[in-house]
Amino acid sequence: MKKQELIKILKKRASASYAISEDYEGQNEKMAYGLKKEAWTLQSVIHMLEDKKLYEEMKSIWLKEGK
Repeated sequence: MKKQELIKILKKRASASYAISEDYEGQNEKMAYGLKKEAWTLQSVIHMLEDKKLYEEMKSIWLKEGK
């Protein structure tokens, strides 16, 4: 799978999660928040795939936390 294909799939998934979260608002706030959190996480991954500098910065942060 090419990087651009992965980004396209992740964008669709993030959009779907966010759209579904709106359906749960007012009925099941825990589910709505969980779906929004998933969309935000996917969007962060997308940003990292699109921006090599951001990827390197996040990688260094994560590797420091693991020590």
